[in-house]
Amino acid sequence: MFPYFELGPWQLGPVRVYPFGAAVACALLTWLLLILRRAAPTGLDPRTALRLFESILVAGFIGALLFGQFHGYSSFGGAFGALAGALLYMRFRSMAPLDRRRYLDLLAFAFPFGWTFLRLGCTLVHDHPGRLTGSWLGVRYPGGNRYDLGLIEMLLSVAISCTFIISDRRKRPPGYYIQWIVICGPVRIVLDLLRDSPGVDIVNGFVLTVMGLWIWKRIHRIVT
Repeated sequence: MFPYFELGPWQLGPVRVYPFGAAVACALLTWLLLILRRAAPTGLDPRTALRLFESILVAGFIGALLFGQFHGYSSFGGAFGALAGALLYMRFRSMAPLDRRRYLDLLAFAFPFGWTFLRLGCTLVHDHPGRLTGSWLGVRYPGGNRYDLGLIEMLLSVAISCTFIISDRRKRPPGYYIQWIVICGPVRIVLDLLRDSPGVDIVNGFVLTVMGLWIWKRIHRIVT
């Protein structure tokens, strides 16, 4: 069992720093550094990669807000918005299919590293409690041991990040890292089943799974 603890906020002079805000800042900085560091060595334009990243962030934020109008905040709104932002930007730039896959692969590689920090923020504030459990993955919440869905997803993100580091030791075809989106849908479905009252995330997870399989099929076709 994991202990239940609360951190912050911290007062740094006139500035009050909250744990989740600090985690978001770390996530953005991690994504930015990885994208800019990997762009040129992989033959991509860092400025184009940065513009694509900015489009994804803006569209993802808008998607999360719009989605929240109906179902409360969920990362699915951000995910679907981010995908729409990426597609619109690449269409606006008239990118060739292979270039689209190379740039998206660059961002896909960076994704789990930054996502680890975001889910660390969720873990610190315990805003995704699951159902009661006796599992070693449980957290000692006040009132009983529960799954912490933020913690579970953070651990999965760490595992995927380590896998990416190992995989990156060898040259990979364009689209290799994008294909990992296939596992996102099933993972979110399983996590939603760990809630007291599973809800709309099961449907969203199914949609994300279908999208992941479609992307995998297109990537496989372009690189074989």
